[in-house]
Amino acid sequence: MIPDRNHDPGIGESPSSAQEHNSTTAQKKHVNGATAPRADHMVLKTFFAASDLAKLRRQVARHARTAGLCPARLDEFVLAVNEIATNAVVHGGGRGHLELNRTDAALRCTIVDQGPGLAHPDPCAPHPPGEEEGGRGLQLARAFVDDLTLTNGAAGTTVTLIVLLD
Repeated sequence: MIPDRNHDPGIGESPSSAQEHNSTTAQKKHVNGATAPRADHMVLKTFFAASDLAKLRRQVARHARTAGLCPARLDEFVLAVNEIATNAVVHGGGRGHLELNRTDAALRCTIVDQGPGLAHPDPCAPHPPGEEEGGRGLQLARAFVDDLTLTNGAAGTTVTLIVLLD
């Protein structure tokens, strides 16, 4: 395999494993009700823990900037990713796994944890007064991206954030 000189091995990842996971596929992706062709290119794949969050933010920011995300949206996207990564650490077993992919029109960040899952049926919805279990990280993340999907189960939670490139 030819090394990808633009790929930065992530936290807890070796250069050889990073190269194995770089791929291009032609698929369709649902973004805000529209179906669009995409060519995926993985730019970051890594495991993380609480001590890695600052480095993770820097890596995501660098890759998002390189992908062409406009400066006005860059900070919002990094904040959304940080909120979800922090939730994975705090509520999902102390660590998580992040994959950042670039398509022709968007960045897609998927964060997976191994926690017990979420009890609330729609954790992104506002909680009635007196029923708050924590902060507003999921609501904030949803506000700062073009699409957020959450898959919840006994084996953990998967959150996918999509931000369109301008």
